[in-house]
Amino acid sequence: MKNVTPAKIEGSCSYCGRSGDEVSRLVSGPEALVCDRCVARLPDWLPAESRRWLRWVNFSGDQDFIALPWRMPTAPTDSTLVIFQHLPKSGGTTIDHVLAAAARRCGRGYLRFGVGKGCDPPVWIAPGWTGAWGTVEQHVQTRAPTPAFTICSGHFPHGVHGVLDRPARYITLVRDPVAREISSYNYHYQNGVLDESESLGDLLSQGRLLDNPQTRMLAGPAAMRGSCTEDTFNQAQTNLERDFAIVGVTEHAHDFLGAVLGLLAFPAVRYVHRRVTAIRRIESPDATLTHLLQQVHAWDLRLHRTCQERWQAFVHRHRDSIPRQVPPVDNGEVIDAT
Repeated sequence: MKNVTPAKIEGSCSYCGRSGDEVSRLVSGPEALVCDRCVARLPDWLPAESRRWLRWVNFSGDQDFIALPWRMPTAPTDSTLVIFQHLPKSGGTTIDHVLAAAARRCGRGYLRFGVGKGCDPPVWIAPGWTGAWGTVEQHVQTRAPTPAFTICSGHFPHGVHGVLDRPARYITLVRDPVAREISSYNYHYQNGVLDESESLGDLLSQGRLLDNPQTRMLAGPAAMRGSCTEDTFNQAQTNLERDFAIVGVTEHAHDFLGAVLGLLAFPAVRYVHRRVTAIRRIESPDATLTHLLQQVHAWDLRLHRTCQERWQAFVHRHRDSIPRQVPPVDNGEVIDAT
């Protein structure tokens, strides 16, 4: 496994004109400087076989979407913290960007807890990984001078509301574990963390990746070590039933976002998909790799099935609250999170 530290490039994007101070990152192409957003919106500007030098670019999608808030009957009170438990590579970065933009526009405090330096690379889920849990603890211990917040997010196991000592309701997205693991592998390959000799099958068989990470994260920090058992799964289910206001699945992330906007009483938001993995070593798994992933992540498979059922029941229960985009939304009423 490699660690690659990207160097800052001075200058301006040759396509949109924004400088390095205005964009997340500039990358040096064969004949031009290109910002990370223009890389995504100009997908043919460089042949696919030449893209691996674009490591550490956070690609975004090239299509805009508008999420309409559901007419939810109730929303958490101002004293209740809403926690977005971001399971890595589940599509949650898009949700995070949307919520941050909406919170800024509506004057609501929003705080993202980043993964600490002890986890490098940040979303490599190895045995014992707890992501941003340590950052939350440090925030509480040092009484960090941050603005008051009623919404927060991060890559952490369930239970950070206890560390923050605040009543809370959680939201989260759960992804098919085969698709999630392949996305994670491709993401780390794109970023230069993995080289050509490190296959996903080898990483799994060598125990360098943690089995059933979504079940474990939903069960709590103690579950991030040792065996994942039926007790672990049952604890995750208990936490979902007791503490979560909305549990979505990645296949229906757009609708999940509308429900979350309604829960938080936010307006419509225009957005693009964030942190898209554009450089893939695995496009689709063969039968052998699929079988291995299903064995390794058997509890996550079961979790995903139960969350699909939970989501379908949620949609049915709130079917009269789901807006229909007719006529088109007035652009003046839409928050831009692109």
